[in-house]
Amino acid sequence: MWIITLYAPDGSFKMFEFDCEQEARQYFRNMTGTKILSQIIYGSNLIYGKEKVQ
Repeated sequence: MWIITLYAPDGSFKMFEFDCEQEARQYFRNMTGTKILSQIIYGSNLIYGKEKVQ
């Protein structure tokens, strides 16, 4: 899962969730303002082999 956090000048923020890295990066490039792109990895997925750490 990928999350984009977009901060507004007034101190508020919005978060956008994506399943696909490519889609998240495309939206990230087109957004203006202060932004953070994060990959979310759940520990339970690592235990059961559902997630690949890069």
